[in-house]
Amino acid sequence: MCGRYHIKNETYGELGRILGESVSLFNIHGDIHPCDEAPVICRKNGLVSLEGMIWGYPSVHSSSPVINARVETIEDKPMFKNDVLFRRCVIPASHFYEWDRYKQKATFDLPGHEICYMAGIYRQCKDAEHFTVITTQANDSVKMIHERMPLLIREEDILSWIGDSFRELMLMKMPELNVHIENEQLSFVNINLSFP
Repeated sequence: MCGRYHIKNETYGELGRILGESVSLFNIHGDIHPCDEAPVICRKNGLVSLEGMIWGYPSVHSSSPVINARVETIEDKPMFKNDVLFRRCVIPASHFYEWDRYKQKATFDLPGHEICYMAGIYRQCKDAEHFTVITTQANDSVKMIHERMPLLIREEDILSWIGDSFRELMLMKMPELNVHIENEQLSFVNINLSFP
């Protein structure tokens, strides 16, 4: 599960380099919660761009939005199957958070990288476009905190994910992670990810 993530202001410089365009119009930074607007990378009319979308699909069964979709069942669930076929996106984050069963917060980031790229899907709803984060089974480094983690996409695979080669990325093994635990009063845990 992924229930909160963070975007640093500096992230936009890196996104501008990757996308080859100015993304200075975006002023969204800090912690991103469900129902917040956030930038996502997607392809529209053949062009790759950064778009502002709302995190979470509206739910007909609950007042809480649907913020995650499981990669193992995404192509089978009626709520998600058309979106994963036709509307995939990448959600940039400086880092993301998980909480363990004792409510201790863990922070995950990629050492040596400005951005973690989380796989997602999106759709047009009545009010705006909404996205959800795709999750996968946690690898050994994350499962001590939580059983799920975002499906991470490497920078070089962004175009494949939002293009036609997405299925092989859904099966990609998540990278082994480096774990750093800080003993502080708030029991804050800092966990760093690194791709091989």
